[in-house]
Amino acid sequence: LNFPLRLHVRGLREGKLRIRDAFDGSFVNVEVADDDEIVIPNGVRQLVVEKSNNAPQSFDAGTVYPNPTRHRAEVTVAVPGTSTVRIEVFDVLGRLVQTIHNGAVDAGRKTVEINASLLPSGLYFCRIVHGSNTVDRPFIVVN
Repeated sequence: LNFPLRLHVRGLREGKLRIRDAFDGSFVNVEVADDDEIVIPNGVRQLVVEKSNNAPQSFDAGTVYPNPTRHRAEVTVAVPGTSTVRIEVFDVLGRLVQTIHNGAVDAGRKTVEINASLLPSGLYFCRIVHGSNTVDRPFIVVN
């Protein structure tokens, strides 16, 4: 074999790989995703490959923070795999006020900002839609 060895990762659907030297435990590549290149330096005789999947096991919609809010707030969603998520703000009468996000989200956690500075004081609902899951999180805007 001629070092350094160069390998390409293919077919890794979710998560990442961590590759370390089996003898001294040092990391050869800290995290490798699909279609990345792995470079194995000279002197490495045996490798340990560990799957590192930081993605949650199920969908989770966090709370709106801070609540009450004046200018801006955030909501965090967690998805187990790349999927479409829609995040919207409705007023107390059920009227759509803002669409915060409508599109793909990679596996893991995503925090989005709600611009509350343009909203009058009152009660609002942040609706998070992921597949067949719909969650409404109430929050208050105080001006």
